[in-house]
Amino acid sequence: MVLEPALAGFALQESTLVIAIVLGRFDLELDDPSYERAIEETLPIKT
Repeated sequence: MVLEPALAGFALQESTLVIAIVLGRFDLELDDPSYERAIEETLPIKT
């Protein structure tokens, strides 16, 4: 399905607005600002 450029722009604006409204209803804050997630990179082993 291919959207016309005007419709794609409208959909992007509308989705941004919905996300802003939903996030505006919550009081978000970091639980522990010093927390850093340790990411481990691994390769899958195929047998």
